[in-house]
Amino acid sequence: MIKHLSGDFETIEYESKRSFMLYDNHEYEKFPVHWHEAMEIIMPIENHYVVTVSGIEYDIPVNDVLIIPSGELHEMPQLIPGRRLIFQCDNSALSGVAAIESIVRGVSAPILINRELNKELHSLAKKTLLDILSLNNKMNELADVKIYIALVSLLTAVREQQLEKSKQLLALDEIKLDEYSEKFNAVMKYIDANYMYDISLDRLADVAGYSK
Repeated sequence: MIKHLSGDFETIEYESKRSFMLYDNHEYEKFPVHWHEAMEIIMPIENHYVVTVSGIEYDIPVNDVLIIPSGELHEMPQLIPGRRLIFQCDNSALSGVAAIESIVRGVSAPILINRELNKELHSLAKKTLLDILSLNNKMNELADVKIYIALVSLLTAVREQQLEKSKQLLALDEIKLDEYSEKFNAVMKYIDANYMYDISLDRLADVAGYSK
């Protein structure tokens, strides 16, 4: 169940000194439309699960993994028996680290990780969620560190798959791809810093060094 919901905003109540939350969910209930500042990762273990994100329905088979970015409206509208892992990570634990900023930006839209997307990535995503479950149950002094490392490793692999796909689609070499990624990151940083203002396409083109 959602404990703290104000309108459609959920306040996640993390345990003391933790920035992660894992639900080993067996509950037979619906979850209303809501959003939160955490990234959410869902993997069904027994039976499929249906999640609607920003109006798009994802019917997730067992062992497939859905990553929902921070700030996305989502709901679980159907009463589906079964078991699924629901992992939430405080966005500040990721977005506040400059070294991993680029991989977090790779999750700017929902990502369904299945074998059709990439077999190796699918296997890694499944293993990561099961490893997080095991580590979460141990609750020793290094468990959270290992959970963080596992999460960053998964997000890095997701970003690598995205960059490789972009390189193939655009027929880019590594140098050109790095250049495009750097300029895209500059645009995203500008938006993050100025989202409260009226940002024009002309201004973003100037930031990127491209025509609009």
